[in-house]
Amino acid sequence: MDILSQSLGYMRYRLRSSTRYAIHSPFVFELVTRVFNDRSAYPAYKKTEGLRSALLRDTRIIHVTDLGAGSRMNKGSQRAVKEICRSAEKSSKYGQLLFRLVNYLKPQTIIDLGTSLGITTLYLSAGSPRARLHTIEGCPQTATIAQAN
Repeated sequence: MDILSQSLGYMRYRLRSSTRYAIHSPFVFELVTRVFNDRSAYPAYKKTEGLRSALLRDTRIIHVTDLGAGSRMNKGSQRAVKEICRSAEKSSKYGQLLFRLVNYLKPQTIIDLGTSLGITTLYLSAGSPRARLHTIEGCPQTATIAQAN
């Protein structure tokens, strides 16, 4: 295969590819590179995931006031903390993505609606420590646990 065919093949590949190199907007390129493709292990991850592990072992039963659409998993108002952590909190993957996004964008104010036990809130707070963080949780008992965290 001659050099011209190889070059044309490479250019055709690049034009069809959906990697970060195919992005033309400098802002979006930086966002993809620094936020979506960042695989660094930030210290905040370990601290927050340690708390998640503790909550996943917490067997306390609390009365849950559900102000949302309701749980499809559990129709009762009594739930274990570990079940709330397992079903209501964002996964590590998405919590870390939110951390990197907030860390990159550096917002001045963050609003967290439906704080639950506070795992996602910790990721948001650690990502931008100088931001004013407003959290809203309708259930008094889960709000108390979130404040303790």
